[in-house]
Amino acid sequence: MKLGFCNSCAKWDAFLKEKGSEHLQSFAWGEFKKKYQSVWRIAVTDNSGKIKGLCQIFEENLPIGKYLYIPRGPVAEKKEIKEVLIKGIKEKLGSGSIFIKLEPEEDFAIGRNSFHSIQPKKTLIINIERSQEDLLLSFRKSTRYNIRSAQKKGVEVKESNNIDAFYDLLLETNKRQGFTGYKKSYFEEMLKKTDSTLFIASYMGEIVAGAIILVFGETAFYLHSASQSRKNNLNATSLICFKAMEFAKEKGCKRYDFWGVDSVKFPGVTLFKKGFGGEEKKYPSPKDIPLQKIKYEAYSLASRVLKK
Repeated sequence: MKLGFCNSCAKWDAFLKEKGSEHLQSFAWGEFKKKYQSVWRIAVTDNSGKIKGLCQIFEENLPIGKYLYIPRGPVAEKKEIKEVLIKGIKEKLGSGSIFIKLEPEEDFAIGRNSFHSIQPKKTLIINIERSQEDLLLSFRKSTRYNIRSAQKKGVEVKESNNIDAFYDLLLETNKRQGFTGYKKSYFEEMLKKTDSTLFIASYMGEIVAGAIILVFGETAFYLHSASQSRKNNLNATSLICFKAMEFAKEKGCKRYDFWGVDSVKFPGVTLFKKGFGGEEKKYPSPKDIPLQKIKYEAYSLASRVLKK
């Protein structure tokens, strides 16, 4: 076995797709995020050069220093290979970092459990590998009604490049829901560097809702959405989701991931998403691997105090 940096997009993504991994470890996501932070890719290969495990690492900043972040990784079948990857990250990238944070897809006995999550703790996944009629029947009755109501009222959903209109809606939505948003350039870069598509819903020529859907492997991810509060009676967002599912199915996807549900923090959004049925997926606890003990304990204490 050999451990080293990897720059082969084809090999990298082929391994991830074979494992059914999420987009956060994908080559394109790393290229997109390079504009905002340092990104590294480390892989373990066998003697023939075949990847047996990999890990994409992102450098994040704190007021007291920096840490290394691994979302939905490392990816490998065997625990031993994951351990080799973590050891390699410590040796090759650990100098100067306070700790390594992992948010794995599968539970991984390493480090200490962390109270701080960056990615959703739970998500909702819809099986779209079925006929349009069966897909609709899998939704709640109220969701089916909302979709048909939007269609009858004349709401139209199309793929679009109008990022300005979407961003205006997003600013309104973030203010309404108390979210902290990204700059417009972030979404422009995402649409440019990843397999993402912007959907816009319009009514009588006015844009009333939008969403960005990212496709990786056999999964479509519902990453960002926005809508006009005064036009909520049009149910445009319900129609966008349904049309996005049809779009994803045409692209060969089998799953539609709503990218996060939380009945306590976001009850309204979660209720909306659950109207589409599906199965909840719960992720294991995040893991922290301290590299600088004193600074890590200071960070940990400060984070717990701020959370109260």
